[in-house]
Parts: sequence; structure tokens; C-alpha cells
Amino acid sequence: MHYRRQILGVNVDFGLSYEDAITKIEQLILEKVPGRYICTTNPEFIFDAQTDDEFRNIINSADLSVPDGSGILYANAFLERTSKIFANNKYEYAVKTFIEGIKVGLSVVERPEELHATITGVELTNRLAALSAKKKYTLYLLGGGRFDLGNLSTDMASETANILSSKYPGINIIGGTSKFNREPKDDEATVDCIKKEMREKGVSNIDILLVAYNHGYQDKWIVRNAHKIPATVSMGVGRTFALLTGYQPKEPIFIENLNLSWLYRLFTQPARYKRILKAFPVFPCKVYENNLKQYITSQKIS
Repeated sequence: MHYRRQILGVNVDFGLSYEDAITKIEQLILEKVPGRYICTTNPEFIFDAQTDDEFRNIINSADLSVPDGSGILYANAFLERTSKIFANNKYEYAVKTFIEGIKVGLSVVERPEELHATITGVELTNRLAALSAKKKYTLYLLGGGRFDLGNLSTDMASETANILSSKYPGINIIGGTSKFNREPKDDEATVDCIKKEMREKGVSNIDILLVAYNHGYQDKWIVRNAHKIPATVSMGVGRTFALLTGYQPKEPIFIENLNLSWLYRLFTQPARYKRILKAFPVFPCKVYENNLKQYITSQKIS
């Protein structure tokens, strides 16, 4: 069953399957109201939203905020369990919830019943590509990296478009580009480029816009610009283009099933350690600390 919970003040939608998410997105497409958007929310989103009010408000105003990361699932399971804990005082509550947090964290093999499935940007991208191939919804890919290797220039968005076109025959991709900056100074040129490609293809709107500018940047870009294109439903997809093109290694399926993707990235991309440490251990510590503060506040009120 679909329900929405706030984790550290940030909305996340739980209880959704991929089919549920795609059904919701297609409903938004059919409503034809420009500027709707989906956030693929992971622990780093929530961590950074603590000090970025604009980003937090963007996530909390999203049509869907799907849990893209096992840390989100464990935080939800922890909050679900601790909501049922009875304690005589804050010290007893602190100990009981700490023990419960350890139990949830160690349940990587035997999944607790409260632990739903992640909804990742990579898999949503694949399913939206399949939907475009089936229903002919227009699709545009923006962002990702652009690399100059000798005499060769690689545009990650265009390369991803080619890969998806081969994988999903009939897909209605209008275009893709990685040549623009994610900062506001490039907004006008980016929108003009997209509109030019739309005119060339004879379309008046983009049904699905995928933006790979890293979290925060991509979501702010969408809010600033999606309605200008216009794009009906937009989604920030982070490193999805890099994964689909093979520029970043994808974790083996058994690692993903054990919810240890963060550990795999730590070993394969050690330069990202600061970002990875936000997800673990800083994020679960923040969730525990905030839960304890809320308990103490509620006891004072009562």
C-alpha cells in the first residue's frame, strides 16, 4: 500500500512497485500539465536537504519522491519499528531504539517485513523507455558528461539515447545532449536547443524529460525550466546515463540484493568517499538522533 512518510523532514513515498510508479507517471503524462516532476530520493538527498531549504521544498513538492537507496528503506523500517516501542523514560527509549536500529541494520540477508523495494532511477529510466516505445510518448535526455578523447568527442546523453533506441525499438526519443552547464547561466541556451530539436521533429511538448545533473542541481534545473519547454513529467536521474553507457561500473546483482551498493561504490570509486559516507554511517546516525529528539519533545508536550 502506498504511503508517504517524512524522514528528517523530507517526503518519501513507500509501498510502491515499479508498476505502481509507472502507472502514476503515465497518469501525470495524460493530464498534460507541464512542470510535474519525480524525485529519486536517496540518503544523500535527505542529508543535503537539511541545509538547503530550496532543495527540501522541491522534494516535498514533488509528485512522487521514490526511495532510490537502501538507506532510505532501512530508515523507514527503523521508524516503523520504533513507533511501537514503549519506554518509561528517554534513556530507556534511547537504548531500546538503538538496539532496534542495530537489528534493522544487520538484517541484510533476512529482510524485515517493513523493508520495501527501492525504486531506482536506472530501472525507472528503462521502464519509461519501454513505455515510450509502446505508447510513443516523447522522451528527451539532458545532462550527463561530455568527454573529449583525442579527436573523439563523447556526449553521454546522446550515447544513452542510442543505447535505449537499440534496446527499445520504436522508442520516441526527440533528442539528447550533454553540452550545457547545469547552472542558471546556461538555462536559456539549453531550453533553446531542446526547442530546436522539438521543432525539427514536429512536436510541441516533451512527455518525459530525464535530467542527469546530479542531485540538487538536476531538481533545481527542472523546477526552473521544465515548464518553459514545456515538459510534462521530468525526473532527475543522477548517474543513470553513466551506468547505462558503462562509464561507471554497476554493482553485481547479488550486491544490490543485499542492499550493499554503497559499499561497492566505496571500493570502486574511493574518490567519492565523502558522498558515500553521508549515506553511511552519517545518515542513519542522523535518523536515530532526530527520532530521539522527537520522542523527548513529545513526552514534554504530553
